[in-house]
Amino acid sequence: MAHEVIMPALGMAQDTGLIVSWLKNEGDKISAGDAIMEVETDKATMEVEAEASGFLTNVRAKAGEDVPVGDVVAYISESADEVVEGGEKPKAAAAKDEPAPAEEAPKAQAEPAKPEPAPAKEVSVTPANTGDKILASPKAKKLAFEEGLDIAQLAAKGVPQPYHVKDLEQLRGAQGVGTSTVSGPQTFHIGASVPRKKLDAFKDWFKTDHQTKIENRSIWLGFATSAFRAVLEATEKDVCVLSSEAGGYLSYLNADRRKLVEIAPSESNAAPNFILRDLTETAIDMVQASAAVCPTLSIARSKKAFVVSLAYQSDQLSDDQALQFVAEFTARLNEPLRHLL
Repeated sequence: MAHEVIMPALGMAQDTGLIVSWLKNEGDKISAGDAIMEVETDKATMEVEAEASGFLTNVRAKAGEDVPVGDVVAYISESADEVVEGGEKPKAAAAKDEPAPAEEAPKAQAEPAKPEPAPAKEVSVTPANTGDKILASPKAKKLAFEEGLDIAQLAAKGVPQPYHVKDLEQLRGAQGVGTSTVSGPQTFHIGASVPRKKLDAFKDWFKTDHQTKIENRSIWLGFATSAFRAVLEATEKDVCVLSSEAGGYLSYLNADRRKLVEIAPSESNAAPNFILRDLTETAIDMVQASAAVCPTLSIARSKKAFVVSLAYQSDQLSDDQALQFVAEFTARLNEPLRHLL
């Protein structure tokens, strides 16, 4: 028996969902738990997983279509060519509020048959016919944000939507990679390394003394916010950090004014002073990021040290400020108790 794939409710007040893209093609064999499509609501773009195993058949809605919650968009069948009764693709709906043409009285003489009008061509999904909404996968959006790429330029080039990671190559090339032409502020980088043993010893002491564990991210947030405040001498001002976490970004306001074990995301809409990337749980041990939005502080891990990298532009920080920021941050990592006293 075929299993229905319905448009899920991903939010409390959601009435419809926009299909950003199909991750599986009609006829593909899939297993329960496989991601089969990306759906966008007013608040997020999420992958929808298959609830059964079989073949994706009778796809009824295309990428770019807004589908009411609960409507069937496809089926998972036992065979790739199974046709589900009532599962055919819906025909184009008649225009709303348009009265049906009245029947004409029979004419005395039959008129020659008029040629049937050519069927309208299918319109591709572009910003012009989707309310200027750009359709792109969550990973493509995230990478574009991190690299300072403008996805809207793909639409201007006529690249069909939805966009995926591979489409970003066209934007990287368009920004003059490998050429001598410089447009806008340049990105500069400062790197440093700090032995891990001192911070590891501090974490062990804290766990024994306070009977609780400190996460690395809390240390980065608290120490980096304090270092940035010292650089700008912003004693009375708020310092907001945008932290890259679990494929998204969370905002932390004045993390240095909280206990390390109490640092938590805030609901503030304040513009970030800098972005923090914790790469210590990955295999990455060096990074040179862009800084299109604001300075970006990345922390990676080698065998014996933490590797710190700051990316910034001249209109965000002066060279002296950037050097002081890295120096202040690494000093706190070398002497953790200094931050607590």
